[in-house]
Amino acid sequence: MTPFPSEYNPTGDGSGGKFSPADILFKYLAFLPLFIVSLALCIAGGMIYLRYTTPKYTSSVQMLVKSGETNPVYGNQGDIVERALYGPRDINMSNEIQKLRTIAVVKRAVEKNNFHIQYFNEGNIKTSNLFDQVPFRLVPVAIADSNASYKIRFTNMSPSGYTLLVGLEGRETHVWGDVLNINGSRFRLVPKDSSIYIPTTDAINICTWGSPMARANEILNGLLIYLPDPNTTILNLSITNDNPYMGRAILDALVREYILYSVDTKNVAADATIRFIEERLDSLSVELKLIENSLRDYRDQNDVLPVEEQASLFSTRLTENQEKAALVDWHLGMLNNIEQYLQSPRKKTELVPSSLGIEEPTITALIGTFNSLRLEREKTGRQQTAGSLQVQELDKQLDEVQRSLKEAIGNYRQVLLRQRADLLSKNGLYTSYLAKIPDKQRRLLEMERQQKVKEGLYLYLLQRKEEIAITTTSTDPGYAALNPAGGSLNPVEPDEGKIRMFSILLGLLLPIGVIYLRDLLNDKLMTRDDIAKATKVTIIGEIGHVENNKSLVVADKSRNLISEQFRIIRSNLAFMMEKKPFQTILVTSTVSGEGKSFISINIAAVLALSGKRVALLEFDLRRPRIMKNLELKKTGVGISNVLLGLADPADVYTALPGYPELHVYPTGIVPPNPGELVLSIKNKEFFDYLKAHYDYIIIDSAPVGLVSDTFSLAPYIDTSVFIVRHRFTYKRQLSFVEEIYKQGKLPFLWLVVNDLKMGARFGYYGYGYGYGKGYGYGYGHYYGYGGGYFNTGADEYYDIKVPQWRRKWKKWKQKLMFWDR
Repeated sequence: MTPFPSEYNPTGDGSGGKFSPADILFKYLAFLPLFIVSLALCIAGGMIYLRYTTPKYTSSVQMLVKSGETNPVYGNQGDIVERALYGPRDINMSNEIQKLRTIAVVKRAVEKNNFHIQYFNEGNIKTSNLFDQVPFRLVPVAIADSNASYKIRFTNMSPSGYTLLVGLEGRETHVWGDVLNINGSRFRLVPKDSSIYIPTTDAINICTWGSPMARANEILNGLLIYLPDPNTTILNLSITNDNPYMGRAILDALVREYILYSVDTKNVAADATIRFIEERLDSLSVELKLIENSLRDYRDQNDVLPVEEQASLFSTRLTENQEKAALVDWHLGMLNNIEQYLQSPRKKTELVPSSLGIEEPTITALIGTFNSLRLEREKTGRQQTAGSLQVQELDKQLDEVQRSLKEAIGNYRQVLLRQRADLLSKNGLYTSYLAKIPDKQRRLLEMERQQKVKEGLYLYLLQRKEEIAITTTSTDPGYAALNPAGGSLNPVEPDEGKIRMFSILLGLLLPIGVIYLRDLLNDKLMTRDDIAKATKVTIIGEIGHVENNKSLVVADKSRNLISEQFRIIRSNLAFMMEKKPFQTILVTSTVSGEGKSFISINIAAVLALSGKRVALLEFDLRRPRIMKNLELKKTGVGISNVLLGLADPADVYTALPGYPELHVYPTGIVPPNPGELVLSIKNKEFFDYLKAHYDYIIIDSAPVGLVSDTFSLAPYIDTSVFIVRHRFTYKRQLSFVEEIYKQGKLPFLWLVVNDLKMGARFGYYGYGYGYGKGYGYGYGHYYGYGGGYFNTGADEYYDIKVPQWRRKWKKWKQKLMFWDR
């Protein structure tokens, strides 16, 4: 059969209605009590959090990172030693920040200032950090495990002593200075100063001793070092903890340790050079003593004449050449020493001694670069693991500089060897002229020349040693504190403004999230759009919720909203079927519980009130409900008896009291084969009889989603009403309705929405029919509960008696619902 033409839509629009922004807003406003409770709880939680959360304070200090200033001893000039030790320093601020995060420096500051010993006051909920603001101090006597932590709790503090809290219930009375055994370690609590008065209090105090390394890591994790301005070398150091005075003390101590660490690092190269010079001085001292002893013995054993008269110009030149050759030999020896130092197996962190006396600028610069890289390698090696990328990069640079230095030494050695060969050739010439000088005298001259050369080297090295020692004493540190650490005494955590704002937002978002999640997970029919998206079947009526569970709500002269809604269904059916008058109306649903029996009873009642003869058939042969819902007495005879040929149709109906034109045909006996019984020839005769004696026939059939009995009645019906129930029918069941509609299994199929709760809270708004957003007919707005309505233009009407206070509450609630819409 062809369904009713789609160009007619009694609901007014084919889309089924859309939510406007105001509808969405009012949907959430309908849950105003939930929002109020959520806001109250979240704001209360925020206030509790602010009250009992330990505050955090931020302290900061500025520190200057110095670039390569002029050496205080040598000024802008300097020889090879000064250039090797104090060459210009290029600053990489990222590297400097990483250097400052050295755990060893922080640990040293912790140990010097006892930052690993902390003092607290324990309240009922919150524990406060007292830092150094206590009249006593914890003194460790013997620590059994330096990696463990120890806690001492005591109360009843007085000038004479205190009560130690042991475990959950234990108490021990002690005087100040007693040795306490805590988990194998021993401590003492002593007054800070005899002049400081210790007040009497029963507050619970806590002293803790922790591992210096663990405390250093804790401080380092909370330490923030950053460069506020890239155009300067000033670093900002800040730390956040639960006591502002502790934060300032930690930063000041760290700056002091950084300065000392910088000085110590600079002195490493100087100490290495001094040790090398001392070794050379010892060697030269031994050589000078041997030469002086040999010269003295030679003069005593040989009567040698003065050389002034025997030596000529050649002797002077020979001496000068020999001195030059000796200097060349010394340079070669220094090159050999440096080369042997590089080739010998040593630690990666040992420095190359300064190239004393070697005036080759390439070698001097490479030695300075090599020592700088080894110092950087030593610092980085203490901070990072051996396999880190930064350590590998420094090792690679060291290898490259070492290769370049060896190559420069080889080139310079070739130059010196050529100079030495030239000098030796000249010495041979001069020696030939001095052959006439007596052998003893010549031997004496050679010994004196060796003595002079050794004395010059000795004096040079001794001078350099003193200069480097003075420089080490006056080394300028690489860092300087610009000001003492400071910070605000107002806590940065918790932020009162942010917590309050977060509490308000959370109080608003939680209900919204709960409502949204509820709607998201709900697969029941909730809105008119749910129907419009799933099926094109026209909705001819929407029946509101009846809280008192009455099955028959349509009464003569009744003007309540439910009665009007059924009258609208009657009018819509009459209007839509005017081209083909309808007599037989089948009412069905997908499953049980959607209210098809309720709708059947009241459609029959509203048709009977118009003066028409109506037959209401209890055709759900498997699970009849009409007789029970109407509280009518069962006779045991009904439709099944007629279809079996055991009874006459005129003898099985029951008249409904108060509705003389409405006859109810009960099921009768429950047949064993209801599907086959509906298909019997007696069924056609039964419907022929009904059509001849009644104006309308209302069939309460079985659910089409469970059995096929309903489809067997299709040849006898004129139109079909399919019932879906608000908040009960699953959305996926509407696809079954659409399938029936498209395939024409039931003729002229219409939809009725049952058990509808209107308003924002339930997400459903009616359209048309004189109700929904306005309701028309002067009836005002349907309550959705109890079957009453709020009338703005007529007298109040209530289906049931309710207390006066509840009436007032419903009036106020209805006004709120009106405002929601």
